[in-house]
Amino acid sequence: MIPRLRIPNIKGGEPIELEIYITGYGNIVKSHKLQITYSSSNVFAKNDEGKVGYIEYCIKVAKNQEGKIIAVLSGNKEYKDENTNEMIKAIHSNPLDYIGTTVFLHEGHFMSRNEVMKLSGKEVDEKDLRILGETTHDGHPPILLHFNTLNNATPGDYNIYLTLFYSDESDLKMDQKIVTFHINHWIEQHQKMLQYIAVFLGLSAVISGIIQAVYTYLQYLLALALK
Repeated sequence: MIPRLRIPNIKGGEPIELEIYITGYGNIVKSHKLQITYSSSNVFAKNDEGKVGYIEYCIKVAKNQEGKIIAVLSGNKEYKDENTNEMIKAIHSNPLDYIGTTVFLHEGHFMSRNEVMKLSGKEVDEKDLRILGETTHDGHPPILLHFNTLNNATPGDYNIYLTLFYSDESDLKMDQKIVTFHINHWIEQHQKMLQYIAVFLGLSAVISGIIQAVYTYLQYLLALALK
């Protein structure tokens, strides 16, 4: 897994957005789940259903009645389900729980771009060894975590723990990443304003000093003229 925090330092009330990319090479992964937990959930804002955000995917697979993959959608693409006439979009999401969330990742994240090209009947580039989980699709990351934070969240550092369990039918493996984000305190939130004030006060002190020096010199000249 390769996590990317869009903005590592935020103020309370601003969202946390974490992109997740999956990379690798070798046997096709057969089973896989992603576990998401936190060092403290008290920083997150819950909605009426007790959820603190959502996990968004931009890759979706279409299967026939036998369970065989017949197409892979990604990014802003969509298709019409022949059985239900429903428009199926690649982008879909699930809520994130207050304590933690475990989700299963379908095969599409681990499929190579060439496999997708073959399914769509397009020309294959044998030199392209990328899998769909490694790249963006129409500007969307493969997986996006979106958390809502409390307006009065306690300032400090917090961790999000990501654990990916996967298997290639023989070995069960695990990859874990820790992502740290920071809630700014009052001084950090208003740092630029405080810098401007400091510069203004500094300039005011300099100008005041110049005025005082000029005034003193004029007083000296006036004293000489009165002699």
